[in-house]
Amino acid sequence: MNKLSSYLSQLSQWAARGLDLLYPRSAGCPLCRSFDCSCGEKILSAYHERTACSRCGKFLARAGTCSDCASRGNGFPDRVWALAPYEGSLRDALHRFKYHGDKRAGRFLAGLLLAGPGSEADRPDLVIPVPLHPSRLKQRGYNQALLLAESLAFSWQVELDHTVLQRTALTQPQSNLGRSGRLANLGGAFRLADKGRVRGKKVLLVDDIITTGSTLEACGALLRQAGTTGLQAVCVAAGRQAGRETDNFS
Repeated sequence: MNKLSSYLSQLSQWAARGLDLLYPRSAGCPLCRSFDCSCGEKILSAYHERTACSRCGKFLARAGTCSDCASRGNGFPDRVWALAPYEGSLRDALHRFKYHGDKRAGRFLAGLLLAGPGSEADRPDLVIPVPLHPSRLKQRGYNQALLLAESLAFSWQVELDHTVLQRTALTQPQSNLGRSGRLANLGGAFRLADKGRVRGKKVLLVDDIITTGSTLEACGALLRQAGTTGLQAVCVAAGRQAGRETDNFS
């Protein structure tokens, strides 16, 4: 076993032990509800063996860059890491976390996010969660991206700022829109409270799901205009692209 494989194995074992402490077997698994499973370990193992777009993290049939990334705007992050495909029990857990107040599932996913994408992203100067509009925040009671971001910032011992990036427009849900519709829908939806707080800093954006990437692109455009020196993002889940990938292979 080479050094990288040994490190990844140790990291997965550490994550599994941490998850056992946070979520005792007596409580059942947040994904499968079983009292004796290895869901976390399986997700991390699949993550380290994944085939994904080298820029947006979308899951592909073969290595390279997806067709969406061939036409990304300048605001899109330099690199996005996603933990797992947005499907199956992980999708169900995300829905419970995001829409039904299941913070236990959220903490479980945050632990996996830290051990997976968090092990590969460059250490940032500043961690910023994708914000919710105040009315949605009031309705939901919490921002799921902020709970995920807190785990990463605490582990890295870097600054977390959940107020500098703000959502000022209450847009219609993105789920029923295509990529161009999503970009149009988000036009002017975000603002920076203070450009000086991000100028010259390496920033890591955190969100729960990446589909077309329009939200990250809209947020990233503001951060780049303000003078960030590096922009990355991590997400719990991403879609799969079944169609043809571009020929920009790594």
